[in-house]
Amino acid sequence: MSYFNKTKPSAFSNADLAPFLRQNQIQRLAVTGFTLDNGIRKTVADAAKIGIETVILKDVVVARNSTTFQMVLPQFAQVSRMADFLAAD
Repeated sequence: MSYFNKTKPSAFSNADLAPFLRQNQIQRLAVTGFTLDNGIRKTVADAAKIGIETVILKDVVVARNSTTFQMVLPQFAQVSRMADFLAAD
C-alpha cells in the first residue's frame, strides 16, 4: 500500500501521485474524503486531465452540509455506494 500526503485540496497536488499511477498502470480511482464540493471535486478534475477514471463512493464522502451534498453529488459522472463498488470488482 502506498500513501501520498497532500497540502492542497486536490490529491494531485502531490507531484508523486500521477507518476505512481502511471507506473503501476492504475486507470481508475475510488474517491473518498473531504469535501465533496472542494477537495474531491478538484481531485476528480485533475484525474480527468491525465486520463484517470474516478468513481465517487457516496457513503464515504462529505460536503460542507447536506444541502451542498445533494446539489454537488449529481455533478459527478460515476457515483456508487462502497459496498456496490467492492462487489463489482
